[in-house]
Amino acid sequence: MHFKIDNISFKYKNSGSNIIDSFSLELEKGATAAILGGSGSGKSTLLRLIAGLETPLKGNIILDGQTLSGDSIFVQPEKRGVGMVFQDYALFPHLTVAQNITFGLRKLGAEHKAQRLEEMLKLIELEDKQNKYPHELSGGQQQRVAFARAVAPEPSLLLLDEPFSNLDAELKSRIRLEFKKLLEKLKITSVFVTHDIEDAISISTKTIYLDSN
Repeated sequence: MHFKIDNISFKYKNSGSNIIDSFSLELEKGATAAILGGSGSGKSTLLRLIAGLETPLKGNIILDGQTLSGDSIFVQPEKRGVGMVFQDYALFPHLTVAQNITFGLRKLGAEHKAQRLEEMLKLIELEDKQNKYPHELSGGQQQRVAFARAVAPEPSLLLLDEPFSNLDAELKSRIRLEFKKLLEKLKITSVFVTHDIEDAISISTKTIYLDSN
């Protein structure tokens, strides 16, 4: 099993009850899980636990055979091999498309970095936009850049937080199909959270519904 969450629970300090309670999930390599639920259901908290931004009260998170969180084990976020696409894209406004995409490739040599950039620009079909800044792009183009930046370092797992919520209905439908094709092409395992059942149906191979507490 490529990715496994085993019976994790979590609550915030000032909360009387667990926001995540004995949650489990298993994903084969290349599979996509949609975490569906309303506000307060804990779906974004679940991403934070996987990314290492929060620590579970109990349970294990295992990726590609390595325990990321468990009894006396906690791997720091930057060492987890996890990429993330944020709801607001979180692109650096002062950096070009090319600079945003290569931001996480600082350890690579110049030649390898240039090759990876070329691959990413071709993947998201924005070769002619590499010297543009985020404010010069459409919402859909910004999202594709955010996706390329997240997958450029070749993470073992990709997390997406409400990735389509800032797009209008017509653009959302097209971008969902683009994302599905990109995920399938890269064979990357992914978990994304959404409140939109159409998102889940369009992209995921497995859908989990979280009830609001």
